[in-house]
Amino acid sequence: MSEAEHRRAIGRPRSIDRDKIVAAAHRLGLEKLTMRAVAVELGVTTQALYNHIGGRRELLLLLANDYSEVFQLDLDEREAGWRSWLTEFSLSLRQHLRSHAGLAASVLSRGPETPAALQFVERTVTILQEGGFTTPHALRTYRVVLEFVVGWCQRHDLAAAPDHPAEQRFPSPLHDELVAAWAIEERELFLFALGALLDGLDPARVPQDVRAPTLIR
Repeated sequence: MSEAEHRRAIGRPRSIDRDKIVAAAHRLGLEKLTMRAVAVELGVTTQALYNHIGGRRELLLLLANDYSEVFQLDLDEREAGWRSWLTEFSLSLRQHLRSHAGLAASVLSRGPETPAALQFVERTVTILQEGGFTTPHALRTYRVVLEFVVGWCQRHDLAAAPDHPAEQRFPSPLHDELVAAWAIEERELFLFALGALLDGLDPARVPQDVRAPTLIR
């Protein structure tokens, strides 16, 4: 169907916005994601989409950074400790980013850009404060964890070669241990690294001047 035929078929132009465009992109998935396909899904012209977004690249960015379902954690925030909360968030975000190949590459780990994201950050800060974090330390911790998960997923999503060698070419007394270390299942390694990161962010181990940093003028 040509653009003119598509325009005649839809009749009166429909009202669209970025939320509806992102929802349509989610329904289509990355494999079918084109500006034309989203326009058809919404019953509008391709030009109508360009009135809201600049093109497929921006559409991909919007899709990758729309992870509001990640904020629906299966935890009671009144009972969950800060480590459990951040661990569950990390696993939920990792699962989301691994849902489609290439999704992690488009994520921008910057500050909250939606009301849902801001509300989640506020809840997280409250939970961390109850665990002994200052507000600056809590916000830094959230950012570090977010960037760790995104970076981890980008690394494993984009890696072309296997993470462990097919064979150990050089004789070594550590041969068996080396093979075992590189054969660890990726989720297990992720949890090991996340645990080490959270240990280092524990307010009991972080100096006061780091937990309450002063602004450099």
